Amino acid sequence: MANRAVGAILWIYFWIGALWQGYFAETALLFSNLILFAGWLVVLFLKREIAFSRVHLLIFLIVAVYWISVAYAVDAEQAILEASRVSALLPVSLMFLLLPADEVRNQCGIWPWIGLALTAAGIAYQMFRDGRLESTLAYANALAVFLLVNIFISLVSYIRDRRFVHLVLLTANVAGLWLTFSRSVWVLWLALMLAAVLWMPEFRRRRVWLNVGAAHAAGLIIALLVKGDGFFFWQRVASIRPQTSEFQIRLLYWKDGLGMLPDYWLGGTGGGGWNVLLPYYRTQAYFVKFIHNHYLQLALDIGIFGLLAFAGWLALFYVAAFRQMKRMHDADRIWAKGIVLSVTALALHAGFDFDLTFPMLLGVMAGLTVPAFPAAYRAQLPKLALGLSAAAALSAIFVFGWLASAYGYGQTAQSLSKAGMHDDAQRLFARAERMLPWSSSIPYESAKGYVRQGNETGQWVYYQLAREKLLEAKEKVPEQALYDDLLRQLPADRW
Repeated sequence: MANRAVGAILWIYFWIGALWQGYFAETALLFSNLILFAGWLVVLFLKREIAFSRVHLLIFLIVAVYWISVAYAVDAEQAILEASRVSALLPVSLMFLLLPADEVRNQCGIWPWIGLALTAAGIAYQMFRDGRLESTLAYANALAVFLLVNIFISLVSYIRDRRFVHLVLLTANVAGLWLTFSRSVWVLWLALMLAAVLWMPEFRRRRVWLNVGAAHAAGLIIALLVKGDGFFFWQRVASIRPQTSEFQIRLLYWKDGLGMLPDYWLGGTGGGGWNVLLPYYRTQAYFVKFIHNHYLQLALDIGIFGLLAFAGWLALFYVAAFRQMKRMHDADRIWAKGIVLSVTALALHAGFDFDLTFPMLLGVMAGLTVPAFPAAYRAQLPKLALGLSAAAALSAIFVFGWLASAYGYGQTAQSLSKAGMHDDAQRLFARAERMLPWSSSIPYESAKGYVRQGNETGQWVYYQLAREKLLEAKEKVPEQALYDDLLRQLPADRW
């Protein structure tokens, strides 16, 4: 019963996450945390058992340091949101450890089906931006790396079970990956497929590589038919080189991030501090919220110890995975090799983008890595420990519920403001601000609402109210250049 509950919670979490932009937006990640911790509370009472492994100490350290950084963060609001973003790691990783090996494979086996659904929905509803498939994740590179993980899971599932359905899933995920036009993931795809050929003798069997090759060819044909322009594919492939504009601008981000790091190497800037401090360190005029390198982002968010904890998590996984392979039967060893390739894809691409900022993809990383570790501690919970665990889960549910409600009010207020319903919008902004007294984004959005109202009515009083809200926001985060920019844009002939 308890294992079925864990499996159902994780199944729901990943399916909803795929449809809800990978839980990237504030309200989405907060509501998903609320649901996850509520699910974890149910599991505690059903199973009355807790288990954790060595790697959970590192995961807990990462989450704890993110929350500790709120105390000294450049922007406490963004630090709380980034801490909330990584908090899902705790219940997801703990639940994966409770599952037996066959249930873990079943959970991971769901992801290629999700990839098929994302590809089909993206094509059917034309969820493209600049010609690149984004589907419901709303970011092509995040979709691409998720599909690449699914390709390896489908590949080893086919080698292991020889079922036609895995070739169908492989074809669908290949088609989706082509349509993302993600060059960095294409390079990883080629390199890791070559590694799979060399590493897996089973892959080199004639029937296997012919069928897998046919699935790849079918995926390419589907992508060409959808796009209707084979030359466009060729242009994208031919442009894979270090001189591409995307790679050059990311080198600039990394250079400026490294310039910031000596000042914040120990404890970091707090979550989100990079984008607040960027105007003081950038060497050219640009703005990005994320630095497009998860490792540098971690170091800037929570310092060198957070980066070392994440690196330790990966290192321990590879050690544990290769040790387990020595004791496995052939079928299980094939699966383990596919997991290693999938984790490698995520880990390498994290150095070029912000995929792991999506809580769903961070959950995929946890689901791939945590089952490699045996439970170092497993025990039945006595009533006192169960009560304390339940109290902690209830506290998390309350906190994330409160935050989700407040940001829900703020989001609704923004929509009302844009629709011209200014009085209703400002009432909701005021409610959200009372619930989030540390927030600077709420008064900033309220100020933008007053500016719209002033532009529509021509009444000076609304510009004055906007100025007061901006000064309030600036007092909370003095370094935020956005507030200065809007202040300078306000009509100035009356002050």
